[in-house]
Amino acid sequence: TTLIRKYGHMVKNVETINQRIEEVINLIKNKEFNPQIFKDQKTALKNNYKSSMETNGFWLDAIEKAEKHKQNIEQVVNVNTMIDSITLNEISILAKKYFDDTYLETLELISE
Repeated sequence: TTLIRKYGHMVKNVETINQRIEEVINLIKNKEFNPQIFKDQKTALKNNYKSSMETNGFWLDAIEKAEKHKQNIEQVVNVNTMIDSITLNEISILAKKYFDDTYLETLELISE
């Protein structure tokens, strides 16, 4: 999978921005990031999800997806458990998988 990053019109310092992004990605790959930030982001994700659950649109979408994919609608309420189960190690593994050399080469080509 190749991810493409595009910047708005006339962005300066694209190389500096890309370099900083690469540094952060490498920190994540090597599990060298602040566990408190990780915890705070999980909390924010759960809070956003909770807010979404208070809308009719959320439930209409959830019902439609559950029906389409033959899933149990009850798993919607288990999201907090799923989020809590995510580990720093899993995030590192995903970063290594998706932010590979191909991603970084594509990033360089886009900035040129």
